[in-house]
Amino acid sequence: MIFKERLILKDLLQILSVVGFCLFISCVIGKKTPVSTADETVRVKSNKEAKIHNLEIIHPGDPESVPIALELVQYFDNDGNPQRYSLWVDSVICRDETCEIVKVELFWDAFGNYDKYFVEKGEDLTKLDHVPFSKEDHAKLQRILKDKESPLREVTKDGLVGKKAKSAVDGVAGATVLTLNSTVVLGAGYTCYDLWHWANGEVSKIIRDLSGKSSSIAHLTKLLNSKKDDQILFAIKNLTERKVFDSKTREVVISSMQSGGDDLIGPALEYLEKASLDFNDYLSTVDIIFSDCSSGKRVYIITALTKDKRSVGKSLFNSMSQKLYSLESYHEVHLILSLLEKRKVWTSDIEANAVKLLDHPKFFYSRRAYWFLKKHQLNPANQKKVDSYFKKNQLRLL
Repeated sequence: MIFKERLILKDLLQILSVVGFCLFISCVIGKKTPVSTADETVRVKSNKEAKIHNLEIIHPGDPESVPIALELVQYFDNDGNPQRYSLWVDSVICRDETCEIVKVELFWDAFGNYDKYFVEKGEDLTKLDHVPFSKEDHAKLQRILKDKESPLREVTKDGLVGKKAKSAVDGVAGATVLTLNSTVVLGAGYTCYDLWHWANGEVSKIIRDLSGKSSSIAHLTKLLNSKKDDQILFAIKNLTERKVFDSKTREVVISSMQSGGDDLIGPALEYLEKASLDFNDYLSTVDIIFSDCSSGKRVYIITALTKDKRSVGKSLFNSMSQKLYSLESYHEVHLILSLLEKRKVWTSDIEANAVKLLDHPKFFYSRRAYWFLKKHQLNPANQKKVDSYFKKNQLRLL
């Protein structure tokens, strides 16, 4: 009986030794990637294998920290174009080791826009005194991380906590400076701060760069028809860098200026100038855009031509003057006439279109046209119109 007990004890010790050895090997090899609570729908279902990018990055919200090694996972669609990214980070950086740190998996779209987060399976984010996040807390944190213009951008980590702090654990309840502005989850200031900087910091730029390099030309061209300016801008920037200047792509870029936001016009003009055969070819493209685009884009074009010292043909100026009477923005009228004055351009078309402004229902339009016309020698018929305008409005022209 004693012999059997000794054998059982010996077997148990052997089993424990094996288990201990396995644990030791596991520690040597390194900790396995945590399991996320993410729903399977978050994962990209594709026949293309995900790619891991090894990063050495300083915490974006803590510039005093040392670089840390992270694995950014890039997921692709079935065509091999980037679709999503994920990254595991600590929920909070805690200098005094009093915080409860949880592994959080962050997700971005292919353009570096934060999407959503999930915590390590079996864990949860906590607030002051290790109180778990409620459903409402998670919803609020999601809204915080989605806000690219959050005041958290301008606040330092040390400035996050006020002087009346009662605890250093993961921010404070009443002492978080931004709590009154609903900028953080109450009692989880550090967690909100750290995760917001991960979600909206340098990683976003890294993702955009990776996506630009790994997207196909066909995919970038398709994005030009997107309804989202951020995606159009992404496409234009990368098509420019990759020198995709064929006529079909040029036409799509021009078309995108009719409906896209005003912030697109600068990058679009940069692309179109590089894609043009010469400067005159480029100006012809500018003329097409100018004839059918927003006020903000026209202001950008006029301002750019005012600063440009290269010679510009009269045809573009004639075309611009045709828009004078129909423009709803006086600012545009003033800029066009100022451009013509600076360039010292004068044609019969410009004269005729400027004279039409004398009959504009808004006096400040007609007044600007009068002073513009006064500087030029007009044909007799138009001179009579200018003289008549002066007699009728001379007291208002003083």
